[in-house]
Amino acid sequence: MSAYTPSDCSQAGPAPDWLASLKSTPRDSSWLTQHEGNLLDSIQCGLNTPHLFHAAVELLLLVFPFFALVRGRARLWWPLLLDALTGAQELRDLPMQIQILTRLGDSYNHFGQQAAAQNAFTLAIQHAHQKRTDDMLLAAYIGLARVQTFYLNQQFDEEVLHQLATLSRTVNDRVLQATAYQMLAAGLNSIGDGASALGYAQTALAYWRRQRDFLGQGQTAFVMAVIHRKLSRFTIAERCLQLAQEAFARTSYMRQYGLSAYEEGVHCLNQGAAEAAQQWFEMSLNEFLGLDSPYDTAMARHALALAQTALKQYDAARDNLTQVIVQWEHLHNQFELASAYQALAYLEGVAGNRAAALNWIERADAECRTLPAVIQKRERLQHDIDETRREILENDFHTA
Repeated sequence: MSAYTPSDCSQAGPAPDWLASLKSTPRDSSWLTQHEGNLLDSIQCGLNTPHLFHAAVELLLLVFPFFALVRGRARLWWPLLLDALTGAQELRDLPMQIQILTRLGDSYNHFGQQAAAQNAFTLAIQHAHQKRTDDMLLAAYIGLARVQTFYLNQQFDEEVLHQLATLSRTVNDRVLQATAYQMLAAGLNSIGDGASALGYAQTALAYWRRQRDFLGQGQTAFVMAVIHRKLSRFTIAERCLQLAQEAFARTSYMRQYGLSAYEEGVHCLNQGAAEAAQQWFEMSLNEFLGLDSPYDTAMARHALALAQTALKQYDAARDNLTQVIVQWEHLHNQFELASAYQALAYLEGVAGNRAAALNWIERADAECRTLPAVIQKRERLQHDIDETRREILENDFHTA
């Protein structure tokens, strides 16, 4: 990722002009990408010029989601949010602080900084309650729910999803409402409640289709593909994945290739095609390594290790699982950490390292038991842990 070097403010163009241009004429992704440097310079100059400050912040909040979260350039844009927040705090402008904190939370989440993301969204929620602004409150809850979904651990609070569902019915902003439904679908699916998640996903997808919002369509169809796959509806899952791929192809969403390859790999692994799965997961991992996305990287590497274990590539699988365990620990995702422990226990068991296998399976069991009962898929993981322990003790592994 290239470093940002600001230019002469006189060459950038004032933030109000850029803002007026974007509001009067919607711009496509290629236009935005072409003018990224000018926009960065204009915003930076505006943040340091009192009479341009408000326009610069509004412009930043407008373009940040595209550059940081769609194009994967969060590290380049993130420092501007910190400058903007400092200025908003000096002005004691709570509505502006709420919006900036919400974007900051998204950035921290992208970088794998769970505590910082949660703090940003929590502060935004407190300010939004103070100002009684439902739209801003809902936006902050969407972010907080996303943090919980990415980092399943013992701090998971079901009330966040309840608040998200309640608030989503009170706002008039249909884009925000559809985004909330999309997040509810992802959040509920992440804890194992696919049936409830599906209803929210279908509602969100219908809205994105009416609006011809291809990014929203792709993201929601992808969530639906995962939901159906976990419900063992594999044919429908494949159709949803195809819909997601077709919608993503009409966007510049940088995660699309890694996500598609990952899901293709999961389908192959479920069907026993471990060699094909390995190729897909390697492709997914390579994509995510270039995007500075710790969660996605850990997810892809974890899956690759499972395929390698199935292919009896024990050294490579062990190396990847060892790296993954460090990543999940850093990300405070206790569910995935327990799953990685269980996978390594199974690997050591089939490789004949009984003592190591028993050590890892006990660590998996201890980690799994810390998860709250509301994470429904914990029961499935506990079953897998118990079954792996039995296989280790009885030396009875079902391998191809």
